[in-house]
Amino acid sequence: MLSLATVAKIVKTRRKIAWLDNTLVKHPNVRIHVSGDCRNDCDRLALSAGTRTVEQDEIDELGYTSDARLPLEPWRPITREEHVLLASKTRPQFSDNFINVFKLPPILDSQRDLIARNDEGTIRDQIVRPLSSLCHFGEPLHVIGVGIRPPNARTLTTDHRTGKRVGLHVDSWDGIDLCARRRATNRLCLNIGESDRFFLFLPYLLTEIVQIVNAGLDESPMKSFEQTFMERYANVPVIRCRLSPGEAYIAPTENLIHDASSEGEKTADVNFTIRGEIELLQ
Repeated sequence: MLSLATVAKIVKTRRKIAWLDNTLVKHPNVRIHVSGDCRNDCDRLALSAGTRTVEQDEIDELGYTSDARLPLEPWRPITREEHVLLASKTRPQFSDNFINVFKLPPILDSQRDLIARNDEGTIRDQIVRPLSSLCHFGEPLHVIGVGIRPPNARTLTTDHRTGKRVGLHVDSWDGIDLCARRRATNRLCLNIGESDRFFLFLPYLLTEIVQIVNAGLDESPMKSFEQTFMERYANVPVIRCRLSPGEAYIAPTENLIHDASSEGEKTADVNFTIRGEIELLQ
């Protein structure tokens, strides 16, 4: 729950943010908290100029789906007003509308080998239990395991059925109705590689996007709510959060338009992912 002082500050600062001019788009309800033990760099957060449709050469050469949407470049540093709106200095109690970024204990090479084996029992012993000092893990846990993706890729997620890159998207692992997405599992993703990686997201929950889209339509949209929202409000920026090696995020990816990126990096993106009822301890 935001304090009255915080709400007043948000109302004041949103007047200075051009992409909030459309009256149908309320102030964002997704915020990010970066733990104090992470490296405090001024360039951790950046904003795109909005979103765009994929171009034909990206479909042909990079393997994107024909309806994919991507961040619209150029990226720019976050402004002071946007930082007030999107970032929180205090750690939230729950993660249903927060991205929490935190630092893990150092991972030894021997531990990396154990992680790479993707054995659930080993992962519980070597990863989940050490993380229990930082996080609460509700059952059941779904171990996605190690993911290895190419360097210098604008976005990373592919459709496992087709191998095509999907661009900005919402996860649907839980199969939960749109109206109940706040009760869905969230995702913990660890950067276990040698390079930075980036978490990309739009600052609105899908449950709110449904309300925003429905407010401007007489009937249900022909496309998904997230696609319709990004087309109609193409100036709403993508937030890019840099994650250094050893850093992790917890995010409600079943209720959030998002993707990951390795753009600008020279070595493969290597990550380890768990889904479940995961909360960062206070």
